[in-house]
Amino acid sequence: MLESGNWTVPTLNGEVYLEKPPLFAAAVALSFKLFGVSETAARVPSAVSALLSILGLAVLGHRLKDRRLGLFMSLFLAADIYYLSWGHEVRLDLALAGFVIWSLVAFLYAYSPGQEKVRTGPLIGFYALVTAAFLTKGVVGSLVPLTTVAAFLV
Repeated sequence: MLESGNWTVPTLNGEVYLEKPPLFAAAVALSFKLFGVSETAARVPSAVSALLSILGLAVLGHRLKDRRLGLFMSLFLAADIYYLSWGHEVRLDLALAGFVIWSLVAFLYAYSPGQEKVRTGPLIGFYALVTAAFLTKGVVGSLVPLTTVAAFLV
């Protein structure tokens, strides 16, 4: 993507690669543009996604119950050996996790039981993050937050 200048169609070794949606590949290409082409630069989007996911769980737990739950949720994720090892690899699953977590946070800010009306700003954020999850992993990316929200509303 960096070499071709086409940021919407992912490529692998110069060939069009349509197995995965383009968002994560574009993030890696942007990292290459900012930091130079290297293994470290390729891992930056995964590492940032991992950190944002941990932060997102802290906010999600706080929004669901209290600050203590958020702290425990984020600490458990941060201490997971598999999650830590994935943060050192080029894995689009970490970006997906981040988009799903933050979409749920946005939804909880848009809609809370007992609230008289839905807040439109966070709701737009929810839909934007669900779209980003879709552009990261495909249909699965959008189904996870949407089914979670549907179960919450039921």
